[in-house]
Amino acid sequence: MSDQVIRESWTYKTENKILYRISEEQFLTELMVRTDQGGDTKPAYFIWDSPSIQFGSFDPSGLWKFMCLSSLISDSTLRQNHGLVPNRNNLDPFDPISGALLWSHNGGVLARKSEGEIQSAFWQECSITPYTSMTLGLSILFPDSQDALEDSWFENELIQDDQPVYHPGMDVKNEGKNYRFHFQGGGSFSENRIPGFSFLPVYTWFGDSWDLTGRYWYNSEFWVNQSLDRVNWVHYWDSKANVTPTPACFMTIYFYQGFKDDGSTPWDGVQFKAEITPGPLSFLFEFTEDREPLDESILKVKGYRLMVAVRTGLWRSQLDGEIAHDNSGILKWSLIPEVKRSRKQGGHSRFSCPVRAEIGTTSILPQWEESFYIGSFSIKGKAGYEFVYPRENRNPSEAILLRLQLEWSH
Repeated sequence: MSDQVIRESWTYKTENKILYRISEEQFLTELMVRTDQGGDTKPAYFIWDSPSIQFGSFDPSGLWKFMCLSSLISDSTLRQNHGLVPNRNNLDPFDPISGALLWSHNGGVLARKSEGEIQSAFWQECSITPYTSMTLGLSILFPDSQDALEDSWFENELIQDDQPVYHPGMDVKNEGKNYRFHFQGGGSFSENRIPGFSFLPVYTWFGDSWDLTGRYWYNSEFWVNQSLDRVNWVHYWDSKANVTPTPACFMTIYFYQGFKDDGSTPWDGVQFKAEITPGPLSFLFEFTEDREPLDESILKVKGYRLMVAVRTGLWRSQLDGEIAHDNSGILKWSLIPEVKRSRKQGGHSRFSCPVRAEIGTTSILPQWEESFYIGSFSIKGKAGYEFVYPRENRNPSEAILLRLQLEWSH
């Protein structure tokens, strides 16, 4: 069964967007057209996604996303399939532009062009045992010669570092009754570059009412990602424990340690999160602490968040507060009250008034949101008025927020 959606959204003094989407069980095509504040209208992204062909605005995923990393990892890295995933944040459907040819045996080839660079890759997944699978692949990156000259690794201007860069990689998954193990690793080498490698093992152990996950990410000194960025020697580890003593209580404890994106600043911290939902009430508490282990007097940022919500029938009231400070004092804080009423036939009414303060400025944004359905039409509107008060001797500013979205499906 085919589902066609046309969605138009208008934002006051900002931009207009029109989305056209056709989706079936195994087929999706989308086209987004955007008109900016200057009145220029052009396509923002195009997506053609089917079981055998992907083309348009896509980003690498799975093993290739791991190969592209230039900053600290996110746990979503290991949850996506290999190949490509749609990128709906594009502003130009032709930069970057990607395509992939997939076959039924969990493999395929891809090509991606962006900023004068062309990346190609192929991969194939195979089952070693009923509980173990392995994916092997090779990616080739053809750099832009001008960029390569500026990125020479050798202090010799006569060497043109514009040779293709090769990235072999592997992905191994093993699952048992009470555990899951996932390993990704790869290397980088070319004629005029020192070889490098990177790997990321992830292990999860499942208990009756808890699970424990640990990760370790390592980059050698000369590892090159798919963006041709040389990543300095970096190691990073974290461990996370999820505890669910009862269906109405959930807790997470998260430890991490490593280096920041520059590869030289040590960084570690801890995060604690607890959520309790007794009856119509909900309580959420979070605590985070970031610090530099070599000298705790330089930086130690602590953050606290408390959210309280009450649900009665179609109504939900919520108060969310957050504050962060270091050794010198408060860095930022926010307080967000919200009231929402859902409708039985679909849609909702919502009022919120976020109050946020950072060093140098305070903002207040009362806003009202309405959404409802009329037949096959979905209408959503939002209106607000933002007040910004600088703490220095400057005049305060004000801004109107108006947004209207109309969606038609059949």
